[in-house]
Amino acid sequence: MLPIMLDSANLKALYAEGKTTPLDIIEAVIERRAARPDKAVFITPVTDEALPRRRPDFDGRTSGAQ
Repeated sequence: MLPIMLDSANLKALYAEGKTTPLDIIEAVIERRAARPDKAVFITPVTDEALPRRRPDFDGRTSGAQ
């Protein structure tokens, strides 16, 4: 089960522990958005169709900073 907050600290810990993958996160975001009528919970939403195509942007990263 993923944490309620998918912030960088939680994601970094989950990735480090091998508890999730970028694809798992993409699927969780799609499910969570579908369950919430208020689409304003995401600052910059990406369409559900585009999320899997963005996966290479996130694979192999350990933090948000580059």
